[in-house]
Amino acid sequence: MLFCFFTSYKDELRQIEITSHKLIAKRYFMSWFAVDFFSIFPFDLVVEGNGNFHDLVRVARIGKMYKVIRLLRLVKLLKLVK
Repeated sequence: MLFCFFTSYKDELRQIEITSHKLIAKRYFMSWFAVDFFSIFPFDLVVEGNGNFHDLVRVARIGKMYKVIRLLRLVKLLKLVK
């Protein structure tokens, strides 16, 4: 996840490579940061730490949402390969 903050990207409109860390971070936060964050967040440690939160997680079905986030991350990787 940290490498995404330092990986340059090509601006399709101006046809230049963006290397500014500020612009790279801004673009990452607006695009895939949430997916990456939730895919590495240790939900199991949070659930074990507090019994009340465990009931909330069971109701919200975080486990299924976690699988969807992992699938979105896989889609992201497949786009990078192409």
